[in-house]
This record gives sequence, structure tokens and C-alpha cells, in this order.
Amino acid sequence: MGDHRAFHVDFDTAKLLGGKPTFANAKATRDINSKKHHQIPIHVKHRIKHLEKHKFFKQLEELQKCIDTDTPNDRLAQKLDHQFHRSAKHAGKKCPQHPRGPYSPKIAQIRNVCQLLHQAITQHQHSYDMTEAIQATRDQAGSIDYKLPSTLPDCEAACTQKRKELMEAEKEELTDGKLCKMHQEELIASNLDEGNKEHAQLLRQMKRAEAVSKVLTKLRAVRGLNKEGGLSYISV
Repeated sequence: MGDHRAFHVDFDTAKLLGGKPTFANAKATRDINSKKHHQIPIHVKHRIKHLEKHKFFKQLEELQKCIDTDTPNDRLAQKLDHQFHRSAKHAGKKCPQHPRGPYSPKIAQIRNVCQLLHQAITQHQHSYDMTEAIQATRDQAGSIDYKLPSTLPDCEAACTQKRKELMEAEKEELTDGKLCKMHQEELIASNLDEGNKEHAQLLRQMKRAEAVSKVLTKLRAVRGLNKEGGLSYISV
């Protein structure tokens, strides 16, 4: 240790910590999106209501008096900080959650085009070379037959238009799921043409499982509308 030479130590984490390492869960989606304007009034309304219920604003006035009289109250400030964060979580749970549309090649292509346009806008705004990033996006997405506009205003206008197309396509897909069903049927047909009957059968099973899952989700939603509870049994 005295000569400051680097050394390497390999620990058996299972023996040292008494078990296998615990991996972090996937990052949860945000409960509010500032770009969805209908969520903002709902979030603000429930947050203010939660703060008023816990007398946050009255205590905030007391803290302001402490600051004015140069008598700091760290305990009260910490308490208000915790209440403020709890109110954000409470209001976030009250905001309606909109699921992402099912996968389909058409929607995936529009998303990739939006990403290309965002990269082009960044290149114009910050004078930063995004050629490699743009090419990597094209390579990862497969084939994108889309020519990027040459000026910043044209890129911004195209991005706005593509975002509208994406929102409309996702909204329509959540309603009927036509694009996803069409994509599944094409995959099944292509596997049958190639003689992969097992793969086609697995795709059919996945399709049926997704349909059952959607029905159960709708049933849970309908049951949630009934505040008195659901049926306890059904006579057959």
C-alpha cells in the first residue's frame, strides 16, 4: 500500500452480501406531461387542494415571518418541503394516464422520423454536427425513406406536422388497433409462406392472448365505474 501501486480485488457478491445483487426497476413514466394541456389544470387543482388541507400556506406565512425576524426555523422549512413534494405525488396520481399506442410499423416509422427531425433541429440551433447521430438513427430503424429539410424553419414545421400525425395515429390505434392487427396478420402469412408453421401458431397464440388482455382491461375499467362494487356471482 505504501508505494501507491494499483491493485484489483474480486469479491463474490453472493457470499459477501448474502444473495444475488438486486437490480433496479425500470424507470416509471412521468405522471404529468406539460405538453398535454388538459392535465395541467387537473394537477394544479388537486395540488392546491392537498396543500390547503394540510395548512401549507398558513405555515408558509409563519416561515416567512421567521425569515423576516432573522429567527430561522429549519424544522418547519423541512416539513414544508416534504409536504410540497407529497402534494406533487398526490396530484400526479389524479391526472389521467394515457397508454402508449400498440406497436405497428407505420407508427414506429413516424416516431423515427420525429426523432430525425429533432436531431436536425438540434444541429441547426446549436451548430453541432449531428451527422453520425442521424445516420445511427437511420441504421437502427432500418429503412427510412425521408429526406430532412435543409433549413431550421422547415425542420420545425415538418416536426410539428409529424407530431400531429403521430398523435392521431396513436389515438386511432388505441381505439381500434387496426394497424397492429394488420401487422400480425402479415407476420403470420409470411411465416406460413416460408413453411414456419410453429412460428405462425405462436403468433396466433400471442394475438389471442393480447385480445383477452384488452377485454379484461376493459372489464376492469367498467367495474371501476360501479362505485357500489361488481357482481358477487352469476346464476347459470
